[in-house]
Parts: sequence; C-alpha cells; structure tokens
Amino acid sequence: AKAAQNTGVRLALETHDDFNSAARVGGVIRAIDHPNAAVVWDTGHTHAVGESIPAAWEAIGPFVAHVHVKDIIRANGVTPTVPAGTGDVPLRGIVDVLREAGYEGCFSTEWEPADEAAAGGREAAIAQYTEHLRGLLVAT
Repeated sequence: AKAAQNTGVRLALETHDDFNSAARVGGVIRAIDHPNAAVVWDTGHTHAVGESIPAAWEAIGPFVAHVHVKDIIRANGVTPTVPAGTGDVPLRGIVDVLREAGYEGCFSTEWEPADEAAAGGREAAIAQYTEHLRGLLVAT
C-alpha cells in the first residue's frame, strides 16, 4: 500500500477464497494500517461463510472501495451463483447498509462461468444482475 501510494493506485483485498471472511479481511487491513489499503467486498463470499450484512459491514465498512454484488445459494458446502434476487444473499439489505453508510464507491455484478447455464448464458446473467441492482438502487 505504501509503495503504491504515489502511483495513483489503491490496493484492495477482496473478500474471496482464503479471505472470504470480512472479519479476517478487516483484521488484515487494520494491521496494514495505511490509508491506501482498501477492501473489495464480494457479498456472495461473506454470505457463504455465514457473516450477516451488518457484521460484514462493521468489519470492513470503513475500508470498502468497491462492492461485488453476487447472489448465491448456500447448500451442503456448495455455493452456486444464481440470478440476482433468487438466492439467499440479502441484496436489499446490502444496498440499505451501503445507503445508510453513505457509500459512494463502485458496484459491479459478478457471474461465475461455471454457473452460466442457470441464467441463460453470461450476457443474460450480467444483464439480469444489472437490472436487479439498478432496481434496488433506485427504490426508496
């Protein structure tokens, strides 16, 4: 983070794989203790490890620079990506927490290639996620 600070690059650790837990990622970023260290919050991964939206936000909120919106179904240790709004990730709750916190960073949708058939292909999946997210963002 320190080496990149003068380059215009901000380094962000994603809640993913060995770092699925927001609590763990928040601990790493706090240990780095540098304003150039940030978090990419992958909502599907923190949900997959059982962290609630409020708990995840409490752990990483001050450091979040980017949010991946992903819906999954947690079942038997498998977490397939599913069309937005059809899984068990509380997407409305995520948007509400971000809105309440005044988050003004970027959002992206994410679709795992292994799960493409569930949504009629990659393009259809991304379009569906984008429309669902747009609907959540403009809803009051």
